[in-house]
Amino acid sequence: MIAGCRAHPRSALRKDSSRARLRAALPPNSGAISGASENPNKVGGRPVHYLKKFGFKGKSYPINPTRTEIQGERCYPSLRDLPEAPEMVIVAVAGDNAIAAVEDCAAFGVKIAVVMASGFGEVDAIAGKAKERRLVEAAHRAGMRIVGPNAHGLANVGTG
Repeated sequence: MIAGCRAHPRSALRKDSSRARLRAALPPNSGAISGASENPNKVGGRPVHYLKKFGFKGKSYPINPTRTEIQGERCYPSLRDLPEAPEMVIVAVAGDNAIAAVEDCAAFGVKIAVVMASGFGEVDAIAGKAKERRLVEAAHRAGMRIVGPNAHGLANVGTG
């Protein structure tokens, strides 16, 4: 600490809270893929494939309301049907469905949402930015962190 300067009493709490959120992302104990796909070449299929391929050690929950199994794993119809609130959710659904998925994540107690969807501020400076604000506001109201939109995901090559 610099002589004559005092640390803000909450700065240590913020630092600990930020570290805890980062630990929930890299590596999470559990993760879900909203919009999971059987096809590993699709946006919703790649995360399922890579989690298996690189040995993700946590619990993985594919979510797709039209499937009972995805890439050999049990698939759940919705976030609310999971046996627990995952620490992280990859949102691989498009447009307004992505907003609804982030709102569901926030309401369900998810710590981090990674939004892979596009079609926000990069395509429309007014309506698209307003959609981005809805994502951020839903996340912040619940204390959830958000990566995206247009994110390609997060990876921790040290843990799989």
